[in-house]
Amino acid sequence: LAPLNMSSAEHRFIQNPKGVQTYKGGSTVDNSLCYNYAISPACNYLVNFIPKNIAPNSLTVAGLVCNVLAFFLAVHYLDLGQRFPPDYKEPNAWVFLAIAFLMFVYMMLDNLDGKQARRTGSSSPLGELMDHGCDAITVSIASMTTGMVIGASPWGAFAIFAFGVFPFYLAHWEEYFTHSLVLGVITGPTEAEVGAIIACFISYFFGRGFWQDIVLEVSSIPSSLLPYLPSWAMDMFPLDRITVGVCFAVSLTTYGAITTFYSGCSKALKQGVSLTDAFMQLIPFCVFVVSGGVWLYTCPELFLEHPHFVATAYGFVFAYLVCRCIVQRICSETYAIFYRILLPMVAAAVNSAYSYATNSPLYIPQYSMLMLVWSTSFFFWAHFAINVVMEICEHLNIQPFSLDYLKQRQQTQQQKKTK
Repeated sequence: LAPLNMSSAEHRFIQNPKGVQTYKGGSTVDNSLCYNYAISPACNYLVNFIPKNIAPNSLTVAGLVCNVLAFFLAVHYLDLGQRFPPDYKEPNAWVFLAIAFLMFVYMMLDNLDGKQARRTGSSSPLGELMDHGCDAITVSIASMTTGMVIGASPWGAFAIFAFGVFPFYLAHWEEYFTHSLVLGVITGPTEAEVGAIIACFISYFFGRGFWQDIVLEVSSIPSSLLPYLPSWAMDMFPLDRITVGVCFAVSLTTYGAITTFYSGCSKALKQGVSLTDAFMQLIPFCVFVVSGGVWLYTCPELFLEHPHFVATAYGFVFAYLVCRCIVQRICSETYAIFYRILLPMVAAAVNSAYSYATNSPLYIPQYSMLMLVWSTSFFFWAHFAINVVMEICEHLNIQPFSLDYLKQRQQTQQQKKTK
């Protein structure tokens, strides 16, 4: 993870430094009712109590740390896939309150960082990258945390993650053309965060058995409709509250993904970008989705035995792709159609799929392949994040976690005026 040699341009992640220096900033259109009528007004008030020497990026990273702490609390005290009776008494009920508090702090800091940047006059492409980059990591760890809070199965938790990445990535894909991030009325991140916090309180008061209580039996469905239901739908019965909640969340995110995809295509055409070029920019994400899906389909027991490693490995790859997308937009660079971080996941999919299709032994054991994917994805993500931050700071002559450079600029300007 040592920083790259900044004197060697061929190893830089940013190929168009002028793009960083001339970037005027993107805009965010948040149509969320919860954000506009509750969270944003509260943050407008709270930001006045934050010292002006606190860098906005410090708030961003502090928020991510809160989510990581919540994830580790859930991993240590909770688990996935366990069954609980309706009257189950949680032995560590305080954990739900602690996770709710940490999620709430993250949500507030995630909104306070931008307001602090505008308040101190320190808005920059670096802040935009770090804000959305930390959000991308949160997609994986927060979905797993929420799954453990409600006592979901590993597949239920993964469904929350899987159907969260689509609208998130497509929103940034659309922003590449418009420089405007548009969030839905009820399909944005604020509603997801509030929903996760509410779930923590429900589990605290009623236990995780509440979520596993059956709410719909096959006998409740009119007999005239039964012949028209596919077999996979029948296999889902009886439905508990977890399944109903996950299906509701999936339907919302699917709607958000479809509308964002349509909007992105329309705006690309308006700007003279062919749909072929627009779809080509989705190739890395499609490779990620297909290879990750094939790997899990051909070896589901790997995820059932090591759900946290699989989810975080996928999260690192996803965050890397999102951050690459953001950097290319900020720097006005063209999309790459493949990244080396995808190679281990593609290899894992091929290794598992060949064994599955031919019923032959694996070339590489699944656990060894998982550790390879996890370690390489973490290395690529961390290496990219550290060096891009350094490069942006170098090009803009700023500091990531300090606002001292603003004082230096003011002093320089005053000296010029006196001369």
